[in-house]
Amino acid sequence: MTAPPPSRPEPSVPAREKLGLGLGFAASQGATNVVYVLSHQVLNVMFGLNPALVTLIGAAQRIWNALLDPVFGRLSDNLRGPLGRRRPLLLAAIVPLAASFVAMWWFPRGWGGLRLFAYSLAASLLLYTAISLYSSALGGLQVEAASGYHERTRVAAFMQLCFLAFTVAAQWVFPLIQGFADPVRGLRELALGAGLFFLAAGLAPVWLARDRLYAWVAARQGRLRFGERLRAARRNPPLLRLLAADGAMSLGFYLSSALGFYLNYYYIYAGDVKAAAVMQGVLGTAFQLAAFGSVVAFRQLSFRIGKRRAFQLAAACHFAGAAAKLWLFRPEHPSWQIFAYLASGAAYAATEMFSLSMLADVVDLDELRTGVRSEALHWSLLSWVDKLGGAAGTLLSGLLLVAVGFDSRLGGAQSARCLLLMRVLYAACPAGGALAAIALLARFPVTESSARAVRDELDLRRAAAAG
Repeated sequence: MTAPPPSRPEPSVPAREKLGLGLGFAASQGATNVVYVLSHQVLNVMFGLNPALVTLIGAAQRIWNALLDPVFGRLSDNLRGPLGRRRPLLLAAIVPLAASFVAMWWFPRGWGGLRLFAYSLAASLLLYTAISLYSSALGGLQVEAASGYHERTRVAAFMQLCFLAFTVAAQWVFPLIQGFADPVRGLRELALGAGLFFLAAGLAPVWLARDRLYAWVAARQGRLRFGERLRAARRNPPLLRLLAADGAMSLGFYLSSALGFYLNYYYIYAGDVKAAAVMQGVLGTAFQLAAFGSVVAFRQLSFRIGKRRAFQLAAACHFAGAAAKLWLFRPEHPSWQIFAYLASGAAYAATEMFSLSMLADVVDLDELRTGVRSEALHWSLLSWVDKLGGAAGTLLSGLLLVAVGFDSRLGGAQSARCLLLMRVLYAACPAGGALAAIALLARFPVTESSARAVRDELDLRRAAAAG
């Protein structure tokens, strides 16, 4: 039997291009992360806004973002001009993104209740409009940056590492605010500093990244019709399985995240805000450091066992960490909860990395079948599902808090039944999402060999058409 021919070396993405994509990812996703980290701590703990209203703001942000992503993804794929498909949108979005982030935390001191709710909602919708426009264009650059099966994982891993490096610092924003003699002034100054960082980092991919397939697409591909591309997506089983698995992980994660915050403040520390804020910073740092390490470890593991199995293994770690929360959340041992955050951070970052990498393989498969490339639209569909899961989880988490009888006015005097139900839900929600993701990817068909065969066929097509 003749041995199969050796695979061609995968073209590598230049370091400067990876740096541009990574900094852009840190800017767009970093802004989202800071809003997520600070919303409950600032709006509820500092200014007394009802937690149900805070979760409603979070849900509205993600729903709005999810609705806009496919629109801007299609816009980016259809754009033609001297700067290509992506750079004009990056330039158009980054200044509004930085400015609206700063404005979100610059509300008048005395505001509370419905005025604070209305201001925060309006400012955050402006911010998430800019984030959606920027992210859709950046996602298109990321999907087309690499053509090799493993190089796509390397690019996705580097982008995740840049984002995670920023989010480690973001976990300490609220404890730093508490160190100011005037916390409101501290909030504003730190927001201004973060906004300037987002502006500088967001400009990096404009100069450092490249629109690799723009000349080919501009010469041979007409305007994409939104309905036709959505119908093509529905007829793409690997894409549907990937979207469903990513959405299940997101839903389970966000269903539980607010519960963990309130358990730490009002169960572990019985209403001691300063002590809980410090621990929340430690927990967030542990989450991000574990995520940082897992991106490196799971990237290497995927070279041996493939992306699908590595994704499933990361989801299994998520399940184990979620189940352990029932034993790790104890007031007499507050530091034990760190282990749950380590498992959650490691698993969630790895699955996000593989989702981005596997999406690029699915885009090639779609081009082979339909003859059309729509990188930004595919990226926006993944983002849409992820944010829809996050929106549903954020909204439902607030309703779950109300349903179990949680009342922030009681501080650490919540009922025993309320705290028990919060602990059970905090473990069950992410565990269920992880199990669903593992099952959905059991029949994901794209492997290293099949992805290489698709790439070779596309290269032949392009060479024949160019000839």
